[in-house]
Formats: sequence, C-alpha cells, structure tokens
Amino acid sequence: MRMSWLELLLVLWIGGASLLWLFVGLQALRSIYTLAHLHEQPPLSGHFPKVSIIVPACNEEESLRSAQLTLLEQDYPNLEIILVNDRSSDRTGEIVEELAARDARVRPLHIRSLPDGWLGKTHALHCATLIADGEWLLFTDADVHYSPDALRRALAYAQERELDHLAALPRLHTRSFSLRVMAAAFGLHLLVGMQRKAQPEHADAMGVGAFNLLRRSAFAQTPGFAWLRLEVADDIGLAQMMAGCGLRSSTIFAMRELSLEWYRDVPAMIRGLEKNIFGVLSGYSYSRALAAGLGVCAYAMAPLAALVLPLPPLLMGLGLFTMLMIVLGGLLTSRSFGQQAMIAPLLPLGITLLGLAIFNAAWQAWRRGGIQWRTTRYRVEDLRAAQKVTSFWRVGQTAGPPLCDEN
Repeated sequence: MRMSWLELLLVLWIGGASLLWLFVGLQALRSIYTLAHLHEQPPLSGHFPKVSIIVPACNEEESLRSAQLTLLEQDYPNLEIILVNDRSSDRTGEIVEELAARDARVRPLHIRSLPDGWLGKTHALHCATLIADGEWLLFTDADVHYSPDALRRALAYAQERELDHLAALPRLHTRSFSLRVMAAAFGLHLLVGMQRKAQPEHADAMGVGAFNLLRRSAFAQTPGFAWLRLEVADDIGLAQMMAGCGLRSSTIFAMRELSLEWYRDVPAMIRGLEKNIFGVLSGYSYSRALAAGLGVCAYAMAPLAALVLPLPPLLMGLGLFTMLMIVLGGLLTSRSFGQQAMIAPLLPLGITLLGLAIFNAAWQAWRRGGIQWRTTRYRVEDLRAAQKVTSFWRVGQTAGPPLCDEN
C-alpha cells in the first residue's frame, strides 16, 4: 500500500528524530561513564606552584561575597585571587575592596571603561591576565562555590597528566522543577561528544566558564584573549584556542567540588541564553536560527508524537522504545548528578523550551539591533565578523586557527 506525502513526512520525522534521540542518549551516557571525577583524584602535596585565580564580576553583589569566601577557604597554600570589578553599577566594587582588605591574597582590579571591539568579560579577563603572577591561571565565574580541596585536586590531576588546560563541570543548583527539566535537557546535549574532547590528544576541546585552569607557559603560546575579544562563547573559545595550538586539554566532572546556581527560573534562563545561543547555533543568521528552533522543537516532540499519532506499528514501537531509553538514561544518571529520576520523561519538554530560547534570542537580537550583555550592547555584524567558536552551521568555516607561538 502506497503512503501519502503526509504519511511519508510523518515516517521521516518520527523515525529520524527517534533515531537521533537514541544517538544523543548513547553519546551522553558514554561521556558520563568515560569522564573522570575530580573527587577520585588525591590532592596535590609537596610543591605547590603559584595559581592566579581570575574572577570577572559585573553587577554581582548578590552572589560575589559568599562565593569568594569559598575561594578564600581553599587549602592551597600558594595562590592569589584577582577580583575584577567590570564597570559595575551596584555594590560589586565595594565588596571587592572589602574582600581585598580582609585577605592579602585578594588583588582588586577596577575597570572603568570598555574599549571598542571587545566584550566586557573577555576584556576583563585580558586585563587581569596581564597582572597575574601565577604559573597557573584559573578563570572562574563570580558565583561559583568551591570545596576547600578543589584546587589541590585539580592541580594534581592536571600535573599528573601533563595537561595545559583542564575544564571542570560543576553541579548546578536549581530552585524550581521546571528549571531542572530545562537545565537537564541542556546538559544532556552538552555531553554529546564530551568523551572525545576530554582526550588530551584530540584536536577539539571543551571549556567551562565556571572552571578553566591553564598552564601559564602554555597560554603564552596562544594569541590570548585578543583573539577572542568579541567571542560570546569565550569559555569554549579559550579551550579551542588552546587545542588549536596543539596544547593538551581535558575535561572532568567536579560535582562535589564546584557548585553554582545557574539561573533562578526558566524565564531567567531563556533571557540568559540570549547572549550566546543565537551566535553559537546559527552563526548570527536569522534564517538559520528559525530553522534551528523549528528543528529542535520537531526533534524534541517526536517520541511523544509517536505515542499519540495514528502511525504504523513499527514507528509507534520506535517511539515507545525511545521513551523507555530516555527514562532508563534518566535513572542511570540521576544518582550521579543528584537529579530527580522523574525528570527524564519530561526531557522532550525541556528541549522544546530550548527551541523557544533560540527563537527568543534571534528575535531580541533583531529587535535591539544587537546582543545585550550586562550593561553593554554589541552589534550583530561585529559579533558575526569576529566569531571564533565553531557553530553547528559553520563547521570548518570559522575565522581560522589561532596564530600560535611555537617558541
């Protein structure tokens, strides 16, 4: 019996999307069971190279003090903490000075203006790097909380494996159930291919804004933050720049050592993704963003549609099998990540919300004529011209590899 065009489209949609779900799930599980965990690494002892911890902060008065106190409680004996007040309009600058007066290891740095052609964060990181004294540089966010032994374990892991860059994945605290669903969907797809990026010999690498640890001598071989001056995905760009220069990079889970509250609720996460999801997923193209958003939503809902639409038994069975695999994957990973297992069946809803976040980011960029990040607006044309991180749409078509210093 011949199928109609509608039936054929349903078969292609449900079948293709369900197979993609299975691929994503298997890839994520492979990463979960391949990547090492920082708590399994014995802490560093003996020689302690100096570490410069660089923390950019723009209007972070709510979280800055409590997070930085956990850095001051590190049991690592040889460190400095450079707190960068990046043009804040709240009490961030006052808190930076209070912490500096409290502990001599804290070095305050106040940035009053932003030069043309730079993002605020990359400029803040660049300025702090110029005054840092450490043999190792740790770039971290202002709201990350650390366990006392986090740095000793991370340095031990990096030095034993002769790494030049180590990214660590933190635990994300969420206040609402709906936000946990959306964050879990985001995390699921972030893990795809992570097992390859964690291999030091691999040409690609993963960066994490919460924890990017770099060997200073290796970083000096790269063009530095000037190469990333308008890159919204600066953390990933930093890692790819290191790997592009032939340096050794890896990624590790640090759920017990690092934690942060990423966003307060779903609307806050959708607003927060405005700054980078448009560029990373579509290369700042509105038509590609529309296609990406529609594709994500269609992919997300396919397993559920297979259970309710009148489809051939084979497709209905594939949809049911896909949902069972989603639930099984949730059960396997919930204990490791401290999440509720009941989140798993709702992952299609979380991914649909991510699709809506793509639409919103593109719409806001078109409405504003650029990307609004903190207190500054950046033109889409400028961001597109300077984009470095390989996006979904531009594989092999980035601005080119960094110019590395082989000396």
